Parts: sequence; structure tokens; C-alpha cells
Amino acid sequence: MTDIPPPPSPPEQPASAALRKSHLWRNLGIGAGAAIAIAVLVTILVARQAGIAQPGNQNCSPPPCGDDGSGFQIHVDAINRNLPPDTFAQPEAGNHFVQVTVRLTNNANGPRDADTNQLLLQDSAGVRRSATLSFGSQCAAFDSVTLAKGSSLGPKLICFDAGGDVNGKLSLIWTPGSHDIDIDLANASPAATP
Repeated sequence: MTDIPPPPSPPEQPASAALRKSHLWRNLGIGAGAAIAIAVLVTILVARQAGIAQPGNQNCSPPPCGDDGSGFQIHVDAINRNLPPDTFAQPEAGNHFVQVTVRLTNNANGPRDADTNQLLLQDSAGVRRSATLSFGSQCAAFDSVTLAKGSSLGPKLICFDAGGDVNGKLSLIWTPGSHDIDIDLANASPAATP
């Protein structure tokens, strides 16, 4: 007798149509969720890199001032655009000192933190500069404080080493939280000279 080969095994059946549909919808859902998450992250990163600053005088007066949206406010009382250097502090070559007199008021529903590091000066050259801390009694950098509801701090004299034209555009950039508030200093009162 001749050996008869065993019958071939039946061909594999393709996955059922219902199983394929469930995988399709699952995969589409995962893809859509991932696309949304990526879009949100990209939007956040672009906004942070762009340094988006909100105009400062939306909920406060008189300008120039800034409000963080909760009632925490900064007021610019005066500016000296060309503060003479003292014996110990000299501006960088080609720069000049700017002295800004500020007050902080907390009208928010809870306590708010404030310190000199929340303040930058954008000079007429477009450079953002931190406060000059080595300037003696004409400039009073302040340590971090917590203002209770209804309390105020200031006036405080904050100095900056600024570039560009002495009479050019200046902005005080205040960052009380996660966003910058841009306060145009064009209408700031000139500081009284001693």
C-alpha cells in the first residue's frame, strides 16, 4: 500500500470582522488622544518660548500698574531714567542706571508672595535685565515676603543697569506667577531729584 499523505490542514481563518472593527476604533481613539496631547504640549511650549506678556494695566489704576488677574497689584510711583552712579556701583560701559519706585498691594482673596526677582526691566534695546543688587541706599532690593489679603509693601526703590537710549521705551516686566505682566513706563512720573 501506498502511503497516503495526511489531508492538508485547513487554511487559517482571517480574524473575525467584529474583532478587526474593535481594534480599528481602539487604535483610532489612541491616535486621536495622542494627537490632542501633543497639540496641547506644543501650544504650552510655544507660548512660554514666545515670552507672552499681558498688558499690565487691565484691572488697576492709575497707570502705570499691573494686576495678576486676582487682585494682586503692582504700582509704579516714579522713575529716574538716568540715576547717577555712586562710588561703589557703576553701570556697564555704555549703559545707565534706571531707578523704579514700586508698591505692591494684595487685594486678592489669599496671601501672595513678592520679591525683587519677580521684576525685570526691558530696556530700549529690548534686553530684559534683572535688578541691580549692589547699589547702596538708592536701591532697596527686598527679600521674599508674603503679603496677607489687604496688605501692601513699598514704596521700594528698585534699580536696573539699562542699555539703549535714556529716553527710549522702557517696560517693567512683573512675574507674580506663571505669566509675565508687561507694564509700559512711558507715562511714569519722573522721580523727584534730591
